[in-house]
Amino acid sequence: MDGGDRAGYKQVAKAVDAVLITTTMGACSATEQWVDFEIISTEALIKGITAAGLKNAALIDTGTTYARGAVFACSKITMIELSTKLAAGKVIAHNRILI
Repeated sequence: MDGGDRAGYKQVAKAVDAVLITTTMGACSATEQWVDFEIISTEALIKGITAAGLKNAALIDTGTTYARGAVFACSKITMIELSTKLAAGKVIAHNRILI
């Protein structure tokens, strides 16, 4: 699809804006909706996720350690909380933009 073909279409992409979430922040809520988040520390434990479009989100708990580079994606992530059992856990959550 070239530039002329894109008339009338919207492209969904990650925003330049993102949110760093650490274990010391408690539950972080989005004022809008995040489209994904990525583990950027060596590893992280996720305490909870609120994501209306993510099936089986309730199954994600502190029993699983996720390694750097793991990505969770969904169009409606509104809350992310990391477990303090792994104090160095960090993730980056990306906003959605239409361009």
